[in-house]
Amino acid sequence: MKSYRRLAWAGLGFALPAYAQAGATEAPESVTPVVQQVIVQQQKNSLQKQSVSASAGIISAAEFEALPVQRPAEILERVPGLIVSQHSGSGKANQYFMRGFNLDHGTDLSASVAGLPINMPSHAHGQGYLDLNLLIPELVSEVQFRKGPYYAGDGDFSLVGANRIQYVSSLEGPLLVAEAGSGRERRLMHANSGEFAGGRWIAALELASADGPWQVPEDARKLNSFLRWRSAVSGADVWQWSVLAYRNRWNATSQVPERAVQSGLIDRYGSLDPSEGGDTQRIGLHVQRELVDGERRELWQAYRMQYRLNLYSNPTWYLNDPERGDQITQSEQRHITGGSWLRSQPVNNAWLPLTLETGFTTRYDQISPLALFSSRERNPFETRSLHRVNWWQGAAFAQVHAELHPQWRLSTGLRAEKVRADVQDLLNPLNSGLKTESAISPNLNITYQPSTGLALYLNAGRGFHSNDARGATLQPSVENGAERRPTPLMSAGKGWELGIRSAQWLNGLESSLVFWHLKTDSELTYVPDDASTEAGRPAKRYGWEMSHQYQINRHWWLELDAAWSHARYTDGSLNDNRVTDAPERTASMALRFEQGRWEWGLRGRYMGSRALTEDNSVRSHASVLWHGRVAYRFNRQITLSLDCLNLLNRRSHDMEYWYSSQLKQETVAVDDRHWHPAAPRSVRAGVRWQW
Repeated sequence: MKSYRRLAWAGLGFALPAYAQAGATEAPESVTPVVQQVIVQQQKNSLQKQSVSASAGIISAAEFEALPVQRPAEILERVPGLIVSQHSGSGKANQYFMRGFNLDHGTDLSASVAGLPINMPSHAHGQGYLDLNLLIPELVSEVQFRKGPYYAGDGDFSLVGANRIQYVSSLEGPLLVAEAGSGRERRLMHANSGEFAGGRWIAALELASADGPWQVPEDARKLNSFLRWRSAVSGADVWQWSVLAYRNRWNATSQVPERAVQSGLIDRYGSLDPSEGGDTQRIGLHVQRELVDGERRELWQAYRMQYRLNLYSNPTWYLNDPERGDQITQSEQRHITGGSWLRSQPVNNAWLPLTLETGFTTRYDQISPLALFSSRERNPFETRSLHRVNWWQGAAFAQVHAELHPQWRLSTGLRAEKVRADVQDLLNPLNSGLKTESAISPNLNITYQPSTGLALYLNAGRGFHSNDARGATLQPSVENGAERRPTPLMSAGKGWELGIRSAQWLNGLESSLVFWHLKTDSELTYVPDDASTEAGRPAKRYGWEMSHQYQINRHWWLELDAAWSHARYTDGSLNDNRVTDAPERTASMALRFEQGRWEWGLRGRYMGSRALTEDNSVRSHASVLWHGRVAYRFNRQITLSLDCLNLLNRRSHDMEYWYSSQLKQETVAVDDRHWHPAAPRSVRAGVRWQW
């Protein structure tokens, strides 16, 4: 608690003073090589002239301000085809689904917040762990998103998609947000901005707590703060310093076996291990320098982060240890140092307009300890693995954009990546080692724009994700009848995409349709009985996505998205080639209304049934959730809001699995459906005061 108080007082020190109004507008945090920052009528796909694919876009703050979210990361559900879910406590990283992938906690979906990369390689719980609970929604200025391996500027964890979440650099005035809701939900956020040392600063502090609908109160406690200073709003040489500090602790009600609920052993919102949960902390410093000389732009970035996690889970209960139970503790501490350089400049020639983008990135993770324990009620009694890992990753890339003709554009690039992992196994030194691998990722993008309101895109490229370093240095062995062998440090994927975007069919309507295909060398599969990941079977996926944004008139906005995907393993029998837990059909809808002092929004999302076993004999249930919000502005300073989450009180499941587990009263393992329920209908009232 002392550390919480120290962080709270530090945040209050910079967040509470009220200074003069900020008159500046947001300046870009980073150069986006292929997603230019153009917003037209606040539509998220308004990249008609600048984008190299139909599936890239920008979500502006106005698009999600009026729409309720249950979790901070749900702002990413504005990305067509992306589903954000949860199978455990609110402090744990979300589960992500997109393009036929159960992305677990972020394996092939990358994200950065305020310039800081969030994914974690060789993480204690899962490769690419993407914890976005540190988001402060009121500070988000926009989300730049893209899909597929078609961008040289994106590297690890970006095979399926990448998101850059930008924060504002100033506010119109001091902002106070207070919220309270069902399940003892409480939230207080204060932000302010002003002038200092010839530049502008912004600071924010967020305090949140909740118990949720669970029989074991979640007792979640979150403390979050952000501070930024920017030397100038515009100019030829701009410096920006950002500091982020986040801490969270919680109890968790994870997925439970269906038989336990049906027999009456526990309630739908009950738990079989009340001591599940976790605590985490992240502190990050980001420094950026932007140099602009005419059409030439140069961006230098450097960052330093400290991170820790203790996660207590019990997915199988008494399967492996009938006496003490199967609870595990996953623990890690790490320090991350990284940076990047990017230059964008025109290439002068007489016959073909060219823009050349070149850059490099580097990152170094020092992880110690990286541990897995057997535990009981959060008290470890056996060390199952204990490692030190030094992880270095570096890349150089180039992207060339050429205007071949007023109607034709070409963009092609190349990225060279190298990963080096130094692993020390402190329990079994034979599994220690140094592993290095490299990858080359080319891309080619062609755009044909026959008219102002119509564009067609063809994209192809190659990408990758890294695998856990601990698996890469394993010595071949057989344990408990199972063969253990090293996994590759990098797994490649390649894909293509054909898309069309139109804004000419109906005034105020922008639509896109994309057909895509993606093949992967291997899959990362979650193994519940030891909470690890391992490289699995190669697979192919293909499908389509459709997105419509329609400004009906100056009061109404409607968005409709739908996606379908087909995911199959490409080796083995056709009878057991289903990629388990791969989403097949998803859809979302958002409706916003604003007139006078009133504003309301309705948001719905659908995820269809999916295979839980490779032979498709067991399938999940479809999930449908609706959320609503109504807000009333008393004046320019004060707005009251009321959210209703799970508006129809649907008994949906956030997550479903099929695997073996054993309850305390059982003597043998049982294959069963395991699910985590969606929260029942709840309400949240809020007041927003900006003066």
